[in-house]
Amino acid sequence: MRRLIPSTLRQILSYRVIRFGITGGLAFFLEFGAFYLLLHHASPEQNDLWKNIWHIVSMELSILFTFHMHNFFTWAHEHEKTYLQKILQFHAVTGFTILLRLVGFYFMNAADIHWTLSKLLPLIVAILINFMTYNFFVFKKKEVA
Repeated sequence: MRRLIPSTLRQILSYRVIRFGITGGLAFFLEFGAFYLLLHHASPEQNDLWKNIWHIVSMELSILFTFHMHNFFTWAHEHEKTYLQKILQFHAVTGFTILLRLVGFYFMNAADIHWTLSKLLPLIVAILINFMTYNFFVFKKKEVA
C-alpha cells in the first residue's frame, strides 16, 4: 500500500490534514461560541439585525483565528509571502468558498434536495478547495536556494 501513495502525499495526509482538521474543529467552536456569547450578552435586542451582525462578527473572528492557526501551526514553515499577502489571499480563498457554499446550498435546496445534503456537499467541496489552495498557494513553502 505504501508504494501506491507517494511519500510527499503520505506526509501531507498524516501531518497537515490532521492539523487542518484540529484547526477547523477549534474554529467551529470559536465561531459558534462567539456568536452565542455576543447574541446573548452583547446585543441590545435579539432581533434579526443583531443576529446578522453577530453572525458576521463571529465568522470574521473564526477566519482570523483560522488564518493564524494555519500560519503558525498547520503550515509552520517559512513562507515565500509577506504576512499581508497571506492574510489577503486567505480571505479571498475563504470568501470564495463561502460564496460557493451559499450558491451550492441555494441551488440544491431549490432542487428539493434534503437540507443536510444541501449543506454538507458544498461544505465538503469548500474544505477540499480550501486545503488545496492554502497548501499550494497561500502558505506555499519558501524554496531553499
